[in-house]
Amino acid sequence: MCIRDRPRTLAQARQQQSLVGEKMKQEGGVKRYRLQSTPDLLATPFGDYDSRVIQAIQQRWFSILASMPTVRNARGKVVLKFDMRSDGSILGLEVVEDSVGVIQSLVCQKAVSEPAPYGAWPDDMRRMIGTDRREVRFSFFYN
Repeated sequence: MCIRDRPRTLAQARQQQSLVGEKMKQEGGVKRYRLQSTPDLLATPFGDYDSRVIQAIQQRWFSILASMPTVRNARGKVVLKFDMRSDGSILGLEVVEDSVGVIQSLVCQKAVSEPAPYGAWPDDMRRMIGTDRREVRFSFFYN
């Protein structure tokens, strides 16, 4: 009868069992927070500028949520609307929809207002828009 030594590490177990596999390439768990911008923002020729704005807002939102654990327990949606100026500043930030609560709504407003101004628009972007401002909407989802 052949008695095998019990492996002491995963590497030894893989070697004995020929368990060779690829590490998982995806994150586990459920995403609890999601940010969605005006649908046409990334489909524009100035998508690079818009993606940097979205990233700045998302990073600030996640940072605020990480520092306020009780805020993360909410479920619902906050929709914000504002005008973005060609110099990257924002005006008229307002809550259009709030099914979560005042605190979560304020967190979303801070996530948009604190990183501003976002940088001047590229010349091509200003020329294509044809004006020095445009309306932007962001939806913040608490799941």
